[in-house]
Amino acid sequence: MLLAAASMLLAFPGFAQTPQASDAADPPKMSDQEADVAIARLKEIANDADQFVRANPSSHLELQPVLEQCDYDLQKLFEWVRTETRWTPYRGALRGAAGVLMDRRGNSLDRSLLLANLLLQAGFEVRLARSELSATTAQALLDKYSGAAGKAAPSGKPGNPDVLDKQQEVAAQARDLAALAGFTEKAAGGQQTEQFLADLADHWWVQVESGNAWQDLDPMAADGKTLASEGRPTILPLDKLPDDVHHRLEIKLVIERWEAGRLVEEVPLQHEIAVDEAPSPSYFKMGFGPYSEGWASREDAKDGLSAVQIADSARFWRPWLKLNGKTIPGEWFDDSGHLEAPVTLENAKKLGAANSALSGLGGKAVKKAPPSFLTAAWLEYDTSDPGNRAQHVRREIFDLLANERSSTGVPAQLALSPAKVRDRGLALLSQTSNVELNSTPHPEALDQYAFEVFVRNKNVFIALVYLAAGREDKRVPIALAQADFRPLDLMATAALRELWSRQPDDIYIDRINLISSHQIQTSGGGGRTTAFATDIVLNRVGVMPGAALDARLARLEQGVLDTLVETRFSRNADSYNTFQNFRARANGASDWIAITDGAAFPESLPVTDSGRIRSAASNGDVVVVAPVPYEFGGRPFASWWQIDATDGTTLGRGYRGWGSEMVETLETETVATRETAPVAQELGKNDACKMLGAAAEVTVDLAAEWAAAEARARAAGRGALIDKIKAADPGKWDDLPPWCR
Repeated sequence: MLLAAASMLLAFPGFAQTPQASDAADPPKMSDQEADVAIARLKEIANDADQFVRANPSSHLELQPVLEQCDYDLQKLFEWVRTETRWTPYRGALRGAAGVLMDRRGNSLDRSLLLANLLLQAGFEVRLARSELSATTAQALLDKYSGAAGKAAPSGKPGNPDVLDKQQEVAAQARDLAALAGFTEKAAGGQQTEQFLADLADHWWVQVESGNAWQDLDPMAADGKTLASEGRPTILPLDKLPDDVHHRLEIKLVIERWEAGRLVEEVPLQHEIAVDEAPSPSYFKMGFGPYSEGWASREDAKDGLSAVQIADSARFWRPWLKLNGKTIPGEWFDDSGHLEAPVTLENAKKLGAANSALSGLGGKAVKKAPPSFLTAAWLEYDTSDPGNRAQHVRREIFDLLANERSSTGVPAQLALSPAKVRDRGLALLSQTSNVELNSTPHPEALDQYAFEVFVRNKNVFIALVYLAAGREDKRVPIALAQADFRPLDLMATAALRELWSRQPDDIYIDRINLISSHQIQTSGGGGRTTAFATDIVLNRVGVMPGAALDARLARLEQGVLDTLVETRFSRNADSYNTFQNFRARANGASDWIAITDGAAFPESLPVTDSGRIRSAASNGDVVVVAPVPYEFGGRPFASWWQIDATDGTTLGRGYRGWGSEMVETLETETVATRETAPVAQELGKNDACKMLGAAAEVTVDLAAEWAAAEARARAAGRGALIDKIKAADPGKWDDLPPWCR
């Protein structure tokens, strides 16, 4: 809501389009007086928000409120962790202290990490202890947590009256989908029980120095005395966890080139994180900085380039990864698909002169390289964990050979048309935002994030005012390029996965989950088209022992719910989401069919989707697909469910194989400046639009869903700040600048 108010401050006529836009006439710009008033209001609101955040820290984000609540007392801190957090079974360090603080769940290691960090901040000397529980002790614990004693009340109940309707519809779709997939009988639970026992056996606790001895504090035991009495424990410093206990996520950009009839892959960007050591949740964005020597030779620095011109003329791209606000650059690559940095105009002249001199002296001519073309780019995500349950996912950025590789194979000869070059360039102007989940974000934390994002990006909003007023200021593209927006809509999507669930006590994150938002640039409609897709990439969850619903069916229902949740923050009236398409089958749509390895395959589906579906089926998954394709942007695509036949993990798949809900809008052409700055202003503005559009629902509607009937201790202070924001400018509350729509 705070950021929606900012959108009203910026919703002046001058925001309808940027200078030299594709529309015929420019509307009046914001006057200098209006701009000065808007900037003063933005600064005042940012200052108030900053004061509020400092005065009201969240106990789901910071240790300090818990320490103060427990008076820094050792026994009270132990009791708080033991009673306010609950045990969930998985192996290794996944949540860390921050993740357990966020969703109040964790295994023995992560709960011990939270307790140890609290005690350390309270001034105590602590260390970790690790031991293997006996089979008898592990079984006794599993029996205990399989009953009512292992359950804890959820932190908040949905108050929105239509949540029950959503739950009923999800359950009905899940039943239909399970029947099509052949999940009519309960799966054998032996394998899950064995996994629970193995997770329990790897037992951790805290030791705190007391006099000349070390006292055990075990959050799994009511009296704090360790359950692991057999054998001598392994003792570890808090900051020296073994490498093999971490859950890790590797992010990789893979590019492909066609070269003399064969395909070669390169990796210009690669980064790995141990998720328990990062903020919870972590967020990262992937994008590209384009470059062309032709831009550097432009004599007039103010001459602009449209996005289409950039796509047509860029010859080099440098990928970048922005992880929790820190930018990690990758290696340059060129339009031939080689890892190569651009040569500046001055150096190019020197190099040309040297080659000419060499040729005049009779030097050997440089052998001409075979022709090659940059043909594809993918984002790859690889997870690893101590339970050896690695996951690998590849998401397409662009693939110029998609049809060929799915049908005829690698072409012996290749020449790229101008249309394909433009499609490739526009795809590389796209961005992907991601939230890596090791815990479920708490709505109270999302409220706090919304205020913090506004404070952190005050200069970004001021830069937008400068744009609206037509002011020339060299700081504008810099401010927009340095914007640091947490993807609030993706974080809220993650929270809704639990808030809308029928089984919030039984479902939990037991390995890395990942949600993405793709901003896709394509050509069409006489100009550039920007589309957004929300995409739940990794969504495998744990199911508590003793859950009412069979684990396989529970994961299938969660996947159906996840696919519905993807549409929650859409600004599009039309939907291309698999949940919506599957719902429509009751209205006379073609019957959906199940496909397993070797089963008959509908010939009506697009070639590229057929390849994806065949691959999923050959890996043992069950695919439930609509035999009649859907259409987006004039291109057909399949809508289908991918279901893990072993554990029930389910994803709705759609356009480009994403689990996506599409939004399509025709954008005006944005004017930019030379070199990599051409897209900084444009993409920074797109960031601001997306964040503005989601923030009102994140901070108000979402809060209403989890706490409608609760009196929150901080409600008065928060309400007063929101009232002040609303009073800053009258008008419709959800107005956005026209170029954001």
